[in-house]
Amino acid sequence: MGWRPRGKPLFSHDLVSGETRTLLKAEEHFDHSPGTLRWSNDGARLLFVADIRSRASLCSIDAAKGAGPGGEGVTVLTSEGSHALHGECGSGSLLVSSQSFMAPPELYLLSADGGSARQITFFNRERLSETALGRVGEITCEGPSGDAIQSWLIRPAGLSEEEEASPSRKAPLAVIYHGGPQGSTGDDWQFRWNLQSYASAGFAVLGVNFRGSTGEPTPTVAPRTAHRTPAPTAP
Repeated sequence: MGWRPRGKPLFSHDLVSGETRTLLKAEEHFDHSPGTLRWSNDGARLLFVADIRSRASLCSIDAAKGAGPGGEGVTVLTSEGSHALHGECGSGSLLVSSQSFMAPPELYLLSADGGSARQITFFNRERLSETALGRVGEITCEGPSGDAIQSWLIRPAGLSEEEEASPSRKAPLAVIYHGGPQGSTGDDWQFRWNLQSYASAGFAVLGVNFRGSTGEPTPTVAPRTAHRTPAPTAP
Protein backbone atom coordinates (compact mmCIF):
# COMPACT_ATOMS: atom_id res chain seq x y z
CA MET A 1 0.00 0.00 0.00
CA GLY A 2 1.60 3.27 -1.12
CA TRP A 3 0.87 6.84 -0.07
CA ARG A 4 -2.31 8.25 -1.53
CA PRO A 5 -4.64 11.09 -0.47
CA ARG A 6 -7.63 8.81 -0.81
CA GLY A 7 -8.26 5.92 1.57
CA LYS A 8 -6.28 2.70 1.30
CA PRO A 9 -8.13 -0.46 0.22
CA LEU A 10 -7.19 -3.97 1.32
CA PHE A 11 -6.88 -7.01 -0.95
CA SER A 12 -6.14 -10.67 -0.27
CA HIS A 13 -4.23 -12.64 -2.91
CA ASP A 14 -4.28 -16.46 -2.87
CA LEU A 15 -0.86 -17.70 -4.03
CA VAL A 16 -2.26 -21.13 -4.96
CA SER A 17 -5.34 -20.16 -6.96
CA GLY A 18 -4.11 -16.75 -8.05
CA GLU A 19 -7.41 -15.21 -6.93
CA THR A 20 -7.40 -11.67 -5.55
CA ARG A 21 -10.30 -10.63 -3.32
CA THR A 22 -11.22 -7.20 -2.03
CA LEU A 23 -11.34 -7.23 1.77
CA LEU A 24 -12.00 -3.53 2.26
CA LYS A 25 -13.13 -0.85 -0.18
CA ALA A 26 -11.66 2.52 0.72
CA GLU A 27 -14.23 5.15 1.82
CA GLU A 28 -17.09 2.69 1.21
CA HIS A 29 -16.55 0.00 3.86
CA PHE A 30 -14.44 1.92 6.40
CA ASP A 31 -13.81 5.64 6.89
CA HIS A 32 -10.15 5.30 7.93
CA SER A 33 -7.03 4.01 6.16
CA PRO A 34 -5.53 0.75 7.48
CA GLY A 35 -1.79 0.44 8.05
CA THR A 36 0.79 -1.79 9.79
CA LEU A 37 -0.85 -5.05 8.68
CA ARG A 38 -0.37 -8.38 10.44
CA TRP A 39 -2.13 -11.73 10.11
CA SER A 40 -3.49 -13.38 13.24
CA ASN A 41 -1.81 -16.68 14.11
CA ASP A 42 -4.81 -18.69 12.92
CA GLY A 43 -5.19 -16.66 9.71
CA ALA A 44 -8.81 -15.90 10.54
CA ARG A 45 -8.37 -12.15 10.67
CA LEU A 46 -6.08 -9.37 9.59
CA LEU A 47 -4.94 -6.95 12.29
CA PHE A 48 -4.11 -3.34 11.48
CA VAL A 49 -3.76 0.14 12.97
CA ALA A 50 -5.84 3.13 11.82
CA ASP A 51 -5.80 6.80 12.85
CA ILE A 52 -9.27 7.24 14.36
CA ARG A 53 -10.11 10.47 16.17
CA SER A 54 -6.33 11.17 16.29
CA ARG A 55 -5.63 7.94 18.13
CA ALA A 56 -3.66 4.99 16.72
CA SER A 57 -6.43 2.42 17.10
CA LEU A 58 -5.85 -1.33 16.76
CA CYS A 59 -8.47 -2.95 14.52
CA SER A 60 -9.19 -6.30 12.92
CA ILE A 61 -10.98 -7.47 9.80
CA ASP A 62 -12.54 -10.87 9.12
CA ALA A 63 -10.26 -12.52 6.54
CA ALA A 64 -13.06 -14.64 5.06
CA LYS A 65 -15.93 -12.15 4.93
CA GLY A 66 -13.95 -8.93 4.55
CA ALA A 67 -15.28 -5.60 5.78
CA GLY A 68 -18.63 -5.88 4.03
CA PRO A 69 -21.18 -3.10 3.54
CA GLY A 70 -21.06 -0.63 6.41
CA GLY A 71 -17.86 -2.19 7.71
CA GLU A 72 -19.57 -4.85 9.87
CA GLY A 73 -16.54 -7.10 9.38
CA VAL A 74 -14.20 -4.51 10.94
CA THR A 75 -13.73 -4.48 14.73
CA VAL A 76 -12.09 -1.54 16.50
CA LEU A 77 -10.24 -3.18 19.39
CA THR A 78 -8.91 -0.04 21.12
CA SER A 79 -10.61 3.36 21.26
CA GLU A 80 -8.56 5.37 23.78
CA GLY A 81 -4.84 6.14 23.66
CA SER A 82 -2.56 4.96 20.87
CA HIS A 83 -1.44 1.39 20.29
CA ALA A 84 1.04 -0.69 18.31
CA LEU A 85 0.87 -4.45 17.84
CA HIS A 86 4.00 -6.50 18.61
CA GLY A 87 2.79 -10.10 18.59
CA GLU A 88 0.13 -12.66 19.47
CA CYS A 89 0.23 -15.19 22.30
CA GLY A 90 -0.89 -18.80 22.05
CA SER A 91 -4.01 -17.92 24.01
CA GLY A 92 -5.01 -15.38 21.37
CA SER A 93 -4.09 -12.40 23.54
CA LEU A 94 -2.28 -9.61 21.72
CA LEU A 95 1.01 -8.07 22.88
CA VAL A 96 0.64 -4.33 22.36
CA SER A 97 2.31 -1.14 23.47
CA SER A 98 -0.01 1.59 24.70
CA GLN A 99 0.70 5.28 25.17
CA SER A 100 -1.13 8.57 25.54
CA PHE A 101 -0.61 12.22 26.43
CA MET A 102 -0.41 11.02 30.04
CA ALA A 103 2.13 8.19 29.78
CA PRO A 104 5.00 6.91 27.59
CA PRO A 105 4.67 3.48 25.93
CA GLU A 106 4.29 0.40 28.12
CA LEU A 107 3.52 -3.19 27.15
CA TYR A 108 0.09 -4.72 27.71
CA LEU A 109 -1.63 -8.03 27.05
CA LEU A 110 -4.86 -7.22 25.24
CA SER A 111 -7.64 -9.79 25.02
CA ALA A 112 -8.45 -11.00 21.52
CA ASP A 113 -11.68 -9.00 21.42
CA GLY A 114 -10.11 -5.87 22.92
CA GLY A 115 -12.39 -6.07 25.95
CA SER A 116 -9.67 -6.13 28.61
CA ALA A 117 -5.98 -5.29 28.96
CA ARG A 118 -3.32 -6.14 31.54
CA GLN A 119 -0.22 -4.01 31.92
CA ILE A 120 2.99 -6.08 32.07
CA THR A 121 5.75 -3.45 32.10
CA PHE A 122 6.09 -0.51 34.46
CA PHE A 123 9.27 1.18 33.30
CA ASN A 124 7.91 4.69 33.81
CA ARG A 125 5.74 4.26 36.91
CA GLU A 126 8.17 5.75 39.43
CA ARG A 127 9.15 8.71 37.25
CA LEU A 128 5.51 9.49 36.40
CA SER A 129 4.54 9.42 40.08
CA GLU A 130 6.99 12.27 40.60
CA THR A 131 5.92 14.28 37.54
CA ALA A 132 3.06 16.79 37.38
CA LEU A 133 1.15 16.51 34.11
CA GLY A 134 -1.56 18.67 32.61
CA ARG A 135 -5.12 17.38 32.48
CA VAL A 136 -6.10 16.44 28.92
CA GLY A 137 -9.40 17.24 27.27
CA GLU A 138 -10.77 16.82 23.76
CA ILE A 139 -12.81 19.60 22.17
CA THR A 140 -14.59 19.99 18.85
CA CYS A 141 -15.62 23.18 17.10
CA GLU A 142 -17.30 23.92 13.78
CA GLY A 143 -15.03 25.01 10.95
CA PRO A 144 -15.89 27.62 8.28
CA SER A 145 -17.33 24.93 5.97
CA GLY A 146 -19.31 23.25 8.72
CA ASP A 147 -16.67 20.55 9.31
CA ALA A 148 -16.01 19.34 12.86
CA ILE A 149 -12.50 20.45 13.89
CA GLN A 150 -11.04 18.23 16.64
CA SER A 151 -8.43 19.62 19.04
CA TRP A 152 -6.70 18.66 22.27
CA LEU A 153 -6.68 21.02 25.25
CA ILE A 154 -4.05 20.35 27.90
CA ARG A 155 -4.25 22.43 31.07
CA PRO A 156 -1.16 23.75 32.88
CA ALA A 157 0.46 20.95 34.88
CA GLY A 158 -0.13 20.56 38.59
CA LEU A 159 -3.49 22.35 38.85
CA SER A 160 -6.65 20.88 40.33
CA GLU A 161 -9.91 21.21 38.39
CA GLU A 162 -11.04 23.84 40.93
CA GLU A 163 -7.87 25.85 40.33
CA GLU A 164 -8.31 25.56 36.58
CA ALA A 165 -11.88 26.89 36.82
CA SER A 166 -11.02 29.86 39.06
CA PRO A 167 -11.84 33.18 37.29
CA SER A 168 -8.63 34.65 38.71
CA ARG A 169 -6.48 31.93 37.18
CA LYS A 170 -4.85 33.01 33.91
CA ALA A 171 -2.37 31.09 31.77
CA PRO A 172 -0.62 31.75 28.47
CA LEU A 173 -1.87 29.59 25.60
CA ALA A 174 0.46 27.73 23.22
CA VAL A 175 -1.30 26.79 19.96
CA ILE A 176 0.45 23.84 18.26
CA TYR A 177 -0.13 22.69 14.68
CA HIS A 178 1.18 19.45 13.20
CA GLY A 179 2.98 19.14 9.87
CA GLY A 180 1.85 17.32 6.76
CA PRO A 181 0.69 17.04 4.06
CA GLN A 182 -1.05 14.30 6.02
CA GLY A 183 -0.83 13.73 9.76
CA SER A 184 -2.44 14.57 13.08
CA THR A 185 -1.60 15.55 16.62
CA GLY A 186 -2.36 12.24 18.27
CA ASP A 187 -3.04 11.00 21.78
CA ASP A 188 0.50 9.71 22.28
CA TRP A 189 3.72 10.44 24.16
CA GLN A 190 5.66 12.32 21.51
CA PHE A 191 9.41 12.42 22.13
CA ARG A 192 9.96 15.25 19.65
CA TRP A 193 6.95 17.50 20.17
CA ASN A 194 5.56 16.62 23.59
CA LEU A 195 2.67 18.90 24.44
CA GLN A 196 3.10 18.11 28.13
CA SER A 197 6.45 19.97 28.04
CA TYR A 198 4.50 23.18 27.47
CA ALA A 199 2.04 22.31 30.22
CA SER A 200 4.95 21.69 32.60
CA ALA A 201 6.18 25.22 31.84
CA GLY A 202 2.85 26.72 32.90
CA PHE A 203 1.15 26.94 29.49
CA ALA A 204 -2.28 25.81 28.50
CA VAL A 205 -1.86 23.94 25.19
CA LEU A 206 -4.21 23.73 22.23
CA GLY A 207 -3.22 21.00 19.75
CA VAL A 208 -5.33 21.66 16.66
CA ASN A 209 -6.12 18.97 14.10
CA PHE A 210 -7.10 21.25 11.25
CA ARG A 211 -9.23 20.19 8.27
CA GLY A 212 -7.59 17.34 6.39
CA SER A 213 -5.90 15.80 9.43
CA THR A 214 -5.74 12.02 9.25
CA GLY A 215 -7.79 11.38 12.39
CA GLU A 216 -10.85 12.51 10.44
CA PRO A 217 -12.83 10.14 8.19
CA THR A 218 -11.08 9.62 4.82
CA PRO A 219 -13.82 11.33 2.74
CA THR A 220 -13.05 14.50 4.72
CA VAL A 221 -9.25 14.11 4.59
CA ALA A 222 -8.87 13.42 0.88
CA PRO A 223 -10.38 16.58 -0.67
CA ARG A 224 -8.40 18.80 1.73
CA THR A 225 -5.14 17.00 0.92
CA ALA A 226 -5.80 17.11 -2.82
CA HIS A 227 -6.53 20.83 -2.57
CA ARG A 228 -3.25 21.70 -0.89
CA THR A 229 -1.00 19.20 -2.71
CA PRO A 230 0.72 21.05 -5.61
CA ALA A 231 0.46 19.57 -9.10
CA PRO A 232 3.68 18.20 -10.58
CA THR A 233 5.49 20.53 -12.97
CA ALA A 234 7.74 19.77 -15.91
CA PRO A 235 11.49 20.19 -15.32
